[in-house]
Amino acid sequence: MGKTNLRITSVDMHAKLLHHNHGLNVLRNLHPAQMGDISENINSNAIGTNQRLDADVPDKVKSKQIQIEKDEQKSEESHQGSIKQTLEMSQSGPVVMTRLSADKEKFQKSEKMLTGSNQENINKNTHIIEKYVYKDQLDAHSVKLTFRTSNLQGGLLANNAAKQHSANVHVGVGLNTDQVQYNKKQKTDIRHSDAESDPYVRKHRPRKHRHYLNRKHNASENIIKLVIAQHAAKRYTGDDRHGIGRLEYKQPIQNQKKILTFPSWIQPEAYIFETDSLPKSYRFLPTIGNGHIATVVYSDAIYMNGVYNGFMGSSHRARIPSSCAVNITSIQPLSNQTRKYALNVEEGVFTDTISHDSFIVQQRMYAHREIKELLVVEIEYTRLQQVSAPTVINLELNSGPKSKDISFQRQPSRSLNGGSYVYAVGRTFTPETNQSMVTEIHIFYDNIPEKLIIPPLVPEAKWTFLTSISHNKSQALEAYNTGLKLAKEDEMYTLHKQTWSGIWQRGRIDVSNNPRLAQAIYGSLYYIMSSLPLKEDHAWPFYGLSPGDLAHGEEGEDYQGHVFWDQESWMFPGILLLHADLGRLILKTRIRTLDAAKANAANHGMKGTQFPWESAVTGTEVSPSEDCGNLEIHISGDIAVAVKQYLYATNDTNFLKMERGMELVQGIADYYTSRAVYDSKKKKYVIKDVMPPDEEHYHVNNSAYTNSVAKISLELAAYVQSLIGSSTSRQQMIKPEDIYIPFNATGNYHPEFDGYKKGSRVKQADVILMGYPLMQPMDSTVRRNDLYIYEKVTDPGGPAMTWGSFATNWLELKHPLMADPLFKRMYTNIQPPFQIWTEDSDGSGAVNFITGMGDMLQAVLFGYGGFRIRQDRLDFNPILPKSTTGLNITGIDYLGSSVNLVISNSQMSITKVLEAPSAPQLYVRLYMLKLEYSLTLGESVTMRRGHAGIFRRFPSAQPSKFQ
Repeated sequence: MGKTNLRITSVDMHAKLLHHNHGLNVLRNLHPAQMGDISENINSNAIGTNQRLDADVPDKVKSKQIQIEKDEQKSEESHQGSIKQTLEMSQSGPVVMTRLSADKEKFQKSEKMLTGSNQENINKNTHIIEKYVYKDQLDAHSVKLTFRTSNLQGGLLANNAAKQHSANVHVGVGLNTDQVQYNKKQKTDIRHSDAESDPYVRKHRPRKHRHYLNRKHNASENIIKLVIAQHAAKRYTGDDRHGIGRLEYKQPIQNQKKILTFPSWIQPEAYIFETDSLPKSYRFLPTIGNGHIATVVYSDAIYMNGVYNGFMGSSHRARIPSSCAVNITSIQPLSNQTRKYALNVEEGVFTDTISHDSFIVQQRMYAHREIKELLVVEIEYTRLQQVSAPTVINLELNSGPKSKDISFQRQPSRSLNGGSYVYAVGRTFTPETNQSMVTEIHIFYDNIPEKLIIPPLVPEAKWTFLTSISHNKSQALEAYNTGLKLAKEDEMYTLHKQTWSGIWQRGRIDVSNNPRLAQAIYGSLYYIMSSLPLKEDHAWPFYGLSPGDLAHGEEGEDYQGHVFWDQESWMFPGILLLHADLGRLILKTRIRTLDAAKANAANHGMKGTQFPWESAVTGTEVSPSEDCGNLEIHISGDIAVAVKQYLYATNDTNFLKMERGMELVQGIADYYTSRAVYDSKKKKYVIKDVMPPDEEHYHVNNSAYTNSVAKISLELAAYVQSLIGSSTSRQQMIKPEDIYIPFNATGNYHPEFDGYKKGSRVKQADVILMGYPLMQPMDSTVRRNDLYIYEKVTDPGGPAMTWGSFATNWLELKHPLMADPLFKRMYTNIQPPFQIWTEDSDGSGAVNFITGMGDMLQAVLFGYGGFRIRQDRLDFNPILPKSTTGLNITGIDYLGSSVNLVISNSQMSITKVLEAPSAPQLYVRLYMLKLEYSLTLGESVTMRRGHAGIFRRFPSAQPSKFQ
C-alpha cells in the first residue's frame, strides 16, 4: 500500500465573538487541497474518498474500520490534565498537531517536531484547545477544515460534547496500529483506507435510447484528535512554507452580501428557479458552463469546448468522467429536514440547500465564469442552535463508467503550495479525419470525501473542491493554483458572481408584470451565455455553439455537439445586439474553418467556400446524413447573413482586412456563383438539387429560402468591396438581382420551392424567414399570405425555432393579436423547473435546445422590440408583450456605443451608457414626429413610444436602398 502524509494547516483563532442571526460564533474553512503537503510517492488511491476519475484507476480495496476504545472516566481526567498543560504551553505550543490515538508514542514524537518547526509562528498569548474532528475531513488532498471558537470555554465544551457522543457516531469503527505509519520527513502520520460501494443509478432517457449507468460508492469513518491554536483577538496570517493559510471572517450563508445586478422590482423567482424536488427525467436537469467546460449537474460527464472523439460522422463530444458531480445523499440527524434545489441564473450557480432546526447546509456547483478552467463545488454548514451530537454529511460522487472517448493516465498525487492535487492526462481515441490528430487534455482535481462530520459546537464550516481542465498542462495547473489562492481568501464565489454580474450589466432583457416570460428570457440568456467564452483564446479557439449547448453532445445524442446553421441564424442575432464582442467571437469560428470550407467546395467540384452542414473539430463535413451534408447548402448563405448583420452593427472593417473576413465573404459569393446555373426560360440563375430548412423536402430545385440567402451573399460581397475598396475574387460574380426567387403570381405568395403543392406539410419555419431575418423586400400582402399559408401546414410538433419567427414577422406587420398566441406556443418547449428547452414540444429531441432559446430572444428583441439592423441605422419600433407593463433592454451595442432602452405603454427612454473612443456621434430620430436628438453619454432622451432609429449621422428623409 502507498503512503499518504496527513497534514492540516494551522487555524487563525480569534477570541472576538462573532454573531450571526442566531447569535452563534462563526467558523470557516478554506480550500481542501491547501490543508496539507503530499509526498511525491503518495498512493494514487485517495484515502477516505470515493473519487474515481476512470476505470483505469486501480480498484479500491476493502476498508478496515477504525475504532478508538477509551474508558470515559480516564479519558475525561486525561482531557482535563491536557487542558491544564495547554495553558502552560502558551509560548511554545504547536500551531498544528495531528493525533492518531492508536499510537500515542508516534503522536508525541510528531508533536515535538511540529512544535519546533512552527514555534516562530505562535503568538505569545496562544492557548491550546483539544477538539475532535474526523479523519475523512482531513485527508490532505481531499478536504481542508478550519475551526474558530470564541473563547477557551467554547473549545472545552465542543471537545467534551464531541467526546460524549463519539461512541454513537462511530459504532463499529476501529483502528489497528499496523495501519498507521509515520513519515519523518513530513512530520505527520500516515493512514490508509479503502472503499466499499453503494449503488447509484442514473436514468437517462435520450431521444432514441435509454441508458442506465450504474455507479457505486462507499462510506468510511476515521476519527483523529486535533490540537488547535487559539489566538487572542488577533488575525494570524501564518507561514505558507508549512501549508498555513490565512483565515477570513465571513458571513453565514443567510447573511452573505448579495451582488445586485437585476433591478429591485424584478422578483427573485424570475431568475432563481427553485424546486422541492428534482425532475423525474435526468434530461431536464440544469447545466453549468462557461464556454470552456460544462456539465449537467449530478451527471457523470464533463465536456470541454473543442474536444471530440470519433471519425467523420461519428465525431462527437468526448466524455470526461465527472470529478464534481457531488450529491449530498443524507445528513444526520435525519428528522425534520427540508430540501430546496435552485438554479440562480443571476449568479450562474446551482444550489442544494438542506435546512434543519439546528443547521443549514448548502452545496453550490458552478463553472467559474472568470477562471474558465475551473469547475467548483462548495459545501457550507451553518449551525442555527445548540446541538449535542455531531452533524454528518454523507456525500456521493457520480463519476460514471470508464470513458469510451478518452484514455486517461492518472498520476500519483503531488504537493502544491501546502496542498495537494490529483493529476490526469487524457487523449481521445479517434481523430476526426485521417489528416487530423487526437486531442490531449489535462485535469487537476480534488478528491471527494465520503463524509463530512462537524462536531457539536462548531458554528460554521466550509469545504471547497476544484476541478481544472485544459488542453495545456501548465494552464490547467495555473488555474488550479489560482483557485487554491481564491479559496484560501474566500474570494472564489465572489469573483464568479462579480463576473456574471458584469455580463448581465453589459446586456440583458427585463420585463415587468410577466414572471413566466421573465423566467424564459433569463433562462435563455443564461444557457446560451454559459456556452460562450468571454474572450478569445488564441491558443485554444472557440469551436462554436451547438443546438444542445456545451454540456450535451454524447455519441448519438443531441446532435453530437456539432455546429449547424443554428449558430448564425438563431443564436447569433440576439447575442450580437446585446454583446457585439461575442458576436465577433462566433463569426471567428467560421474563420477558423475557412480553409476546410474551401476544400469542401473543391471536393464538390465548386469554386469558393462551401461550409459544412455540420462541423466539429476540423471543419470537415461530419453530418451522419449524406443528403444533409450534400444538399443543405443554405448554411454558407446563413453565415453571410450573420456577417452582414455584424458589419452593419459594428462597421468592423478590421475583421474584413486583417482577419480574413473579406476572404470569407468573397468565398461564399464565389461558391454560389459556381453553384447556380443559368435558366434560359426563366432568364435567371437557378440553384438545383438542394434541401431547404424544411428537411422533409429534399432534392428540390430553387428553394425560396436557399436562393434568397445566395442573393444576399452576392449583395454582401459587392457591399464589402465598396467598403474596403478591394476584392479577392478571380471570377465574375452573378448580379444579385439575377438570382431566381420562386413566386406564385396567381396566389400572391412564395412557394417553398419549384413544384411545391400548396397545403403540403412543412417541418419548420422556412419561407416566412424571407421577411425576417432575411428582410427581403416584398409587398405586405405577399408577406401576410406567406404567413397565413405556412402557419396552417407547419408541423405543430416540430422544432422549437419556428413559432417565434412567425410571431416576429406578424409583429412587424402590426398584428399583435396574431403574434401573441404563436409566441405563447414556445412555452410548451420549456421544461420545468429549470427552464430547460427541448427541441420538440413533447419533451423529445435535443435537450437544452439553445436554438429555440435564440428564437425566443429574437422574438423579444426583433419582434416586440422591433429592432432591425440596417446598413446606415438601427431601427426599433417596440410594442409590449401581452400582460407586460414594461420592457427594459440593457446594453444594446451599436457602432462602438452601448445604449439602454426603457419601454412603457406610452413612452420610451434611451440612454447612452458606454462609448468607445473611436465611436461616432449617434443620433436618435422619432420618425412620426420627425424629431431628432443627439445621444450624449449618461443623458437620457425620453419620447413617445413609436418607430425610431439610431444613426451615426443626421438621417436623410429616405431610408437606405439596401435594406
